[in-house]
Amino acid sequence: MRTAIFPPKHPRLREYVQFFWTLSAKQDDAPCSIIGPEAYFDVILSFAASTVWKSQKQQRFALRGSFLSGMRTEPFEVEAQGNVEYLAIRFYPHRFASLAGSPLAEITTLHAVELDALPQKSWTELTEKLADFSDIPSRIAALERELLAMLDRQTPARSWLVERALSSIHKSQGTLPIRRISAALDVYPKRLEREFETHLGVTPKWYSRIVRFSHALNYIQQPSDVDWGEIVYQLGYCDQSHFIKECVEFLGRSPEQCRQLALNTQ
Repeated sequence: MRTAIFPPKHPRLREYVQFFWTLSAKQDDAPCSIIGPEAYFDVILSFAASTVWKSQKQQRFALRGSFLSGMRTEPFEVEAQGNVEYLAIRFYPHRFASLAGSPLAEITTLHAVELDALPQKSWTELTEKLADFSDIPSRIAALERELLAMLDRQTPARSWLVERALSSIHKSQGTLPIRRISAALDVYPKRLEREFETHLGVTPKWYSRIVRFSHALNYIQQPSDVDWGEIVYQLGYCDQSHFIKECVEFLGRSPEQCRQLALNTQ
C-alpha cells in the first residue's frame, strides 16, 4: 500500500485545500480500517475499487465510485473491494461550504455520499476528467485547474464568527470551553452554535471534542511508552475515566486498543 501527501500549489487554493492525498493498493493489500469521527471534509476520487462502510450498529452501505466523506459523528469500519486507487482533496471545514452544493448538515448526517448524489454536477465529472492522466502530478495539476474553475462559479459562503472560533479551538487543541470562546467573540453561545451548524453541520462543542480527541490520538501513536495521566492532564479531560469514555464513544475501543489501531494505520 502506498500513500502520499501533496500541498496545493496555487495560492488561491491554499485558503480552501489543506492538502491532496493519494492511496494505492493491490487487492491482496487493500486496506480494511476503522475510522473515527473527523473534523474535516474529504472529496475522494476513486479510479478503481468500491468501498463498504459498516457502523457500530452493523448498518452497511456501499460506495461504488468517488465520494465525499463528511464530518463523521461515529466510528465506521471501511473495507475496500478490490484494487484501490484514490486521489483525494482534504478541505478546510469552514471553506468547503462554498463548494459543497449541498447543506453541510446533510453531509455530516450521511457520513459519506457518492459524488453523483450532490447537486453540484461539477463534482460528478471530476473522476472522468482526471482518469485520462496516467501520473499523479498531472492529475493534481488538472484537479487544481478544475477547482479554480469551480471557485470562479461559486459565491463564497464565509462566517467570520466560525473562522475565529475555529482558530481558537485549534490553538487550544480543543480544550477551551465554548462559553469562553463565545465571550471573546462577544456573541451568545446559541448564536455561535447556529453559525457552526449552518457552515459546518455540527455544533462547536462537538467540533472541539473531535479536535481534542485527534490530538490525543497523535500523542498515543508515538512508539515510546504512553503516560496516560499526562495525556489526560494536557488535554483537559476531567479524569482517566472521562478519556476512556471518549475512546469508547469515538472508536468503540479502550485507550490501549485505540493506541494499537493508531500504530497499525501509520
